[in-house]
Amino acid sequence: MSYPNVWLHVLNGISDLIQVPNSDTDGTTHLALATGAHDVLFTSKCLKKYGIKTISSEEMLAHMTNDRVAYAKSSNELARKVLKSYGYSDYHDIDIYDRANIVCNLSNPINSEYHEKYDLVLDITSTYVTNIIQSYHNTSKMTKVGGKKVVVTTIGDHTNRFDLNPSPNFLVDFHISNGFSLDRAFIINPKGKKLPYKRYASKGTPAFALLPIGTLMVTFIKSLYTIATVRSGIRNSETIVYPMNIGDGGISQSISELQGDVHVTANHHSASLRSRVKSILRTIFGERLIYGLILVNRKYRYIRRAFLHSNLSNEWYAYFVFTKTTESDELNFHITSHYSKLDQT
Repeated sequence: MSYPNVWLHVLNGISDLIQVPNSDTDGTTHLALATGAHDVLFTSKCLKKYGIKTISSEEMLAHMTNDRVAYAKSSNELARKVLKSYGYSDYHDIDIYDRANIVCNLSNPINSEYHEKYDLVLDITSTYVTNIIQSYHNTSKMTKVGGKKVVVTTIGDHTNRFDLNPSPNFLVDFHISNGFSLDRAFIINPKGKKLPYKRYASKGTPAFALLPIGTLMVTFIKSLYTIATVRSGIRNSETIVYPMNIGDGGISQSISELQGDVHVTANHHSASLRSRVKSILRTIFGERLIYGLILVNRKYRYIRRAFLHSNLSNEWYAYFVFTKTTESDELNFHITSHYSKLDQT
């Protein structure tokens, strides 16, 4: 996941709810947490637009041209400095990957040392977690009583991006049933355009029906394009066939494993070719010039990714800001074949 400009649009739009008062900053520690180890993808222009002065232009330039390891570290540092501008003394991210500040599997109960520790919890990637109920319960436990929890789900991308994509209604019902009150709800696109979230009553209503008609049509076209481009590859790739009827043979595996080996070999040759080309160019032009070209390419790639996401992405996100009012030890959630309490779609 990334922190593109839309992240700054959201923080600015809810600043009145998450800003730490100046009177609370003296000697008091306020901590912020986000699920997922995110790559920062926002621009200096957007930082300037919202008056975030905790990040210098030199730091942004260094981040844009960093390699993978340094890029991950500077992403964490820039996210921390953005939240510092809202009064938070420190920021942690939590993920199953080792680049996160806190490494754990959110499908399992979180260690009690993190209970009620954070004043602000940005739950961005529980939709990536297989056991989303446990993950949302974990982030709820990590939020202090009186603290804020911001929850998001995408509603404009139906191309199998997540293992599970919870409906906005479900997020509202889950948190209100487990010690939270809802402060604000809206949907927003990467350009920062906001629309009010209107709860839909019908259980069978898909969330993307809330989108403007133009975006809705783009979503359908995108879904059809994805099906057209990936269907043949999926059907022709390695498969495992399981017995379906009485008398069927045992589990059988397709003979396309060789195709996978060919792809791996081709990718290996491609990587080796790039390495050889770089080595030749270093010999001809020298290490210094090649390194400068690499930095220019990284900067261009960063600017291109940020521009494409902010201007050409058709995704919309549903954001909800909750306040934790009470600590709930027992999870108030009951799954049945018919949702009578939680309007899940």
